[in-house]
Amino acid sequence: MTPNSSTPLLQISDLHVRYGPVHAVRGISLDVYQGEIVTVIGANGAGKSSTLLSIAGAEKLSSGSITFQGIEVGGKKSPFMVSRGVNLVPEGRHIFSRLTVEENLEMGAFSLKDPSPIPARKEHVFATFPVLGERKDQLGGTLSGGEQQMLAMGRALMVAPKLLLLDEPSLGLAPLIVKTVFETIIAFRKAGTTILLVEQNANMALRHADRGYLLENGMIVGEGTGKELLVDPAVREAYLGA
Repeated sequence: MTPNSSTPLLQISDLHVRYGPVHAVRGISLDVYQGEIVTVIGANGAGKSSTLLSIAGAEKLSSGSITFQGIEVGGKKSPFMVSRGVNLVPEGRHIFSRLTVEENLEMGAFSLKDPSPIPARKEHVFATFPVLGERKDQLGGTLSGGEQQMLAMGRALMVAPKLLLLDEPSLGLAPLIVKTVFETIIAFRKAGTTILLVEQNANMALRHADRGYLLENGMIVGEGTGKELLVDPAVREAYLGA
């Protein structure tokens, strides 16, 4: 996809994240343009989740710059980032297991000062994920793993994010559900939401991404279009089982 603007929607420059003596993210720089799906792939411990958490304001960055829509937001907390239009679907989903599906969605809209859009946005989520509409009175903890992932994604949509951060959305899901999740990601993009996706399922991620970055030991060691990375011999050997 050709970027819709010469100016990135999200720009990360020389980002570092440390946990005590552990240097999890080591000076990465990346751009995400309006309307793109951009994926970050890499092994466990590569720094993928730490990067997303820093963007979302859920993890403190040690140094570096994060700009969103041209405004420096590095170090801002999650509520501020949500108010700016950046929302995270975390690894492991983290739904409220003792709340109903509908209550989970309403919790996703807690930051809205004006509650008037909430009913329409719930209906939009139910249209996107019909099974959630069928089970809106069911406790979140009783849903299947795939349904919980749909609920986590639906909850994030309640604030109509400009940039959706997805952390391992296919983790632990059956192949058929994984296919549905990625079809939904494509639908989100078509509806105007920009996606930054962290995935261990490199094959699926690169097939659906406009561009990708390869992260190893907290550093970016490769980048290109999704198609370019799919046929890159080093990527195929390390991540695609070729």
